[in-house]
Amino acid sequence: MAEPITTEWLSIKGATKRVKLGYDTVYDAVRSGELRAFQRGEGSAWRIRVEDLDSWLMGTKGDNP
Repeated sequence: MAEPITTEWLSIKGATKRVKLGYDTVYDAVRSGELRAFQRGEGSAWRIRVEDLDSWLMGTKGDNP
């Protein structure tokens, strides 16, 4: 039987700590679409998949679902 797929999600603040970059750098990448992220509703916190963050950091856009 296959292992269940688990996805770790980070806030922008959590992402900045993981990659050791400034908040504005990560936030600007999210806002520009360079880094995939989502909000559940207007005004809610952004959430970033760890896989997308790692891909973005390595120079790819994180286009995989």
